[in-house]
Amino acid sequence: KSFFPECRTYGADIVLPKDHGDHDLIQTDLADEKPLAFAEKFSLITSISGVMEFDNTLNYLRKVRERMAESGLFIVTNDNLVSARDRCLYLFTGRFRQYPIYVEDDAPTWKILPLQNLLRVLHDSGFKEIEIRYVRGKWTEWLWLPIALPIYLTQALSFAISKKGPPYKEKAKRYPFASLFSRHYLIICRPSERT
Repeated sequence: KSFFPECRTYGADIVLPKDHGDHDLIQTDLADEKPLAFAEKFSLITSISGVMEFDNTLNYLRKVRERMAESGLFIVTNDNLVSARDRCLYLFTGRFRQYPIYVEDDAPTWKILPLQNLLRVLHDSGFKEIEIRYVRGKWTEWLWLPIALPIYLTQALSFAISKKGPPYKEKAKRYPFASLFSRHYLIICRPSERT
């Protein structure tokens, strides 16, 4: 809203911020079966680090798809679990950086949702990805370079040998070298054609 003051903006969250000013916000659980309160179709919808918070991610994304204009964009961000640091941490401790190995029952963020699973759920809910961008990490991530190089070469060889999944070029595009140094990624999607 601050960058595009002429735009009409709406927000939905399970808990509203205490001071939301004059923004149009509704309090709702988007994982519920109830229809979304907004009747409008939107040209841009963002979901910032929220997809792992829903018990029923597919239902949530289907609700988002229902509210999308056919030419609209949906931008989803999520934690990257394939960085060199996270791979080593998981190998030696059984956990990822952002997620403790023992999750408290009342923890809001508990669901580990890797990129390949998120892409599948996006496709199943009526989206096609246009682009995946990895967010540049801090300079300290580059300290993992000696470990990242053999991981990347092994990954590239695995992609080349495997006959499953998309062609090599597509696999390499989804998991570029930058993915080994990034803590987050974003997926830019459009609604897929209705069948």
